[in-house]
Amino acid sequence: MKRLAILIAGTAAALVVGAAPAYADNPNSGPHNKTSVAAGATANTWGGVARCAGCHRAHTAQAAMLLKTDEQALCYTCHSGSGSTLNVQNGVSTSNGAALRGGGFVKSAIDANNPTALYYLNTTRTPASVSLQEGKIPTLSVPVATTSSHGMGTTGAWGYTLGGSGAMALSSPLECGSCHDPHGNGNYRLLNTVPGGVTNAAMPITSATVETVVTGTAPNTVNNTVVTYTTSVQHYLGVGNTVTIAGVGAGTFDGPFSVWATPSYTTFQVLTTQAVGAVTVPAGATAKNAGQVVADADPTLARVYTTTDYWKVNDETTPNITVGTTTNVKAFIGSIAAWCTQCHTRYQTGRSATYSNATNDAALMYRHRGNSVKNTNVTNGVAYANQVNSPNCIQCHVAHGSNAVAVPSDTTVGANLANNVNYPGTTTPEDSSLLRISNRGVCQMCHNK
Repeated sequence: MKRLAILIAGTAAALVVGAAPAYADNPNSGPHNKTSVAAGATANTWGGVARCAGCHRAHTAQAAMLLKTDEQALCYTCHSGSGSTLNVQNGVSTSNGAALRGGGFVKSAIDANNPTALYYLNTTRTPASVSLQEGKIPTLSVPVATTSSHGMGTTGAWGYTLGGSGAMALSSPLECGSCHDPHGNGNYRLLNTVPGGVTNAAMPITSATVETVVTGTAPNTVNNTVVTYTTSVQHYLGVGNTVTIAGVGAGTFDGPFSVWATPSYTTFQVLTTQAVGAVTVPAGATAKNAGQVVADADPTLARVYTTTDYWKVNDETTPNITVGTTTNVKAFIGSIAAWCTQCHTRYQTGRSATYSNATNDAALMYRHRGNSVKNTNVTNGVAYANQVNSPNCIQCHVAHGSNAVAVPSDTTVGANLANNVNYPGTTTPEDSSLLRISNRGVCQMCHNK
């Protein structure tokens, strides 16, 4: 297995044999459509129950959950070129040969060696500097072997939990169903709210203060009333994460909230309507990541699983949401980093300053910001459709597999070469790490060094 981050897929794991091609995450069609209802509701779902036997056997099952065969093999009965048009093994659509957005587990069609970038002089910075205006990563007409993939069956995730090093153990091995709900759940790409194998830890809250935080610049400033919670451990919450507060104050300070800001690695803020002042925090109060929903597109819209440009990573069909103080963010780019970092908790960064985490994590002491969002596609006065150009997990990495390479360009440099970098806290050399461009070219794309 080649490991880095559990990232969003351009496809969903299928568990139905011989199903006709359909939009997998469309709640009204396809083999994975959601049929469950809330308690007290009535539904007639008998028309679809014939699908059950496509994957499950009541008396002759050969794998857990009464599956008729191993989970990955079962998914591949449709997603390797038959049944579904989404061939996640080879990273292409069987309907037209186009490249899948998430790459592929065995082969991928990323033209990782031939990206291009257009730069401009960014005068909004002091001093003015060169910034990326538009990037492009072409696709290959014929997919080639991957050099890194989200390997199935692994029992560890890099950066999981609040401390330690290397790949920390998940409670169950990574499978297709760890990320995707084969029965449908109404979420984007059938993503589970909490990935399988993840246990979101509760963190003790030591204090809470209601205060006014001013955002914006005059004359367009905004007074925001927020609760600043302090945790006794360094948290892994980022802006946009859903957090459950318990034990502070029922009906006022408890309940699920969206994280508004993270001033430090031991503080986070949520919006409130309570009066400004200190809050008495009883012993035993906790904060916990409640899982992350990535809102799906309207079911009347056609799903887009393929791409002609691996640098354009956003999904403009998803609805607009608010992330922190940023409005009109597409739900995909606004939520995906928070979703990824449920497994890779220590990759999440708090504040946009030093990104340091020096006190409890020597392996990941300093980290690149990876949870940025962008609410406009206008750069330097020019509109670029579906262009993000912001540091986000999915901007640099694909979900299923990459064919990028990490090879030395100057043998005199030695251990500092890209292919001699080790996985966090280990002596195991990294591979292409699900990157979209060879030799860590994603760095050059934005930084132009």
